[in-house]
Amino acid sequence: MTELIDRYVHQVGRYLPAQTCADITAELRSQIQDQLDDRYPAEPTTEQVAAVLRELGSPRQIAASYREPQYLIGPDLYPTLIEVLRYGWVIIPAVLVFLGIFGRVITPTDTPIINWLVETLWATGQAALIFSGVVVLLFALVQRTGLNLASGAAFDPLTLPAVNDPRTVER
Repeated sequence: MTELIDRYVHQVGRYLPAQTCADITAELRSQIQDQLDDRYPAEPTTEQVAAVLRELGSPRQIAASYREPQYLIGPDLYPTLIEVLRYGWVIIPAVLVFLGIFGRVITPTDTPIINWLVETLWATGQAALIFSGVVVLLFALVQRTGLNLASGAAFDPLTLPAVNDPRTVER
């Protein structure tokens, strides 16, 4: 019986980080033993132990339940990321189109308008993609390093606006 529990706990431990493996496997072993003691007052059989382990789930699922969620960009930084991307997606194309028009006015060329328009749109798309990639990369680095971008002001519930405040805009 204990050999089956040992094998199960060992398999769970294979999927856990080394820093927390010992604590989690000890907790899991205790949890399994408590379930067996609650259900079967006498010495449980191998089938009864297997039934308890089946209810717990596969070792990979159990180990995953003990791990912290892993994000490229976590929920604390995600709204800021989206806001930065939205501003960039508006500003970058506008600047590139303006520069294209300005360049065309300053230095007139023989290039047909359609070619110039296609080139400008292509450059705008490339710039937007590069901008998006760089911003996501920077936010992912901030997420991994654990830097806190939250504002330094402490939350004060007394400053919350009224429910139907006319100065606020519904999203």
